[in-house]
Amino acid sequence: MTAIVLGMLRQHRFSFLETYREEVAESIKALIKQTVVHAVSSADNVDDANIGSSLADQMRLLNFPQWLELFQMVFENLAMLMNRVKVW
Repeated sequence: MTAIVLGMLRQHRFSFLETYREEVAESIKALIKQTVVHAVSSADNVDDANIGSSLADQMRLLNFPQWLELFQMVFENLAMLMNRVKVW
C-alpha cells in the first residue's frame, strides 16, 4: 500500500486523497454519533419518556459529570481511530 501511495504522489495524482479524506470524515462522524448514543442510553437521568425525542434533546439532559465522561469516551475512541488510520 505504501508503494502505491508513494507512486501516486510522485506522479502528482492526488485525487485519492479527497476520497480518503471523505472516508475518514464519515468514520469520525459515525464514531462520535455511536459514542454519544451509547452514553445517552446508559445515562441514569435519561428516562424512557425521552426516547422519542431527538438525540440532541437527550444530550441536554446529561449532567456535568456525564458530559465529562462522554467527552472522555469520544476522545479515547477518536485516538483509537486515528491510530488505525495512521497504521493503515
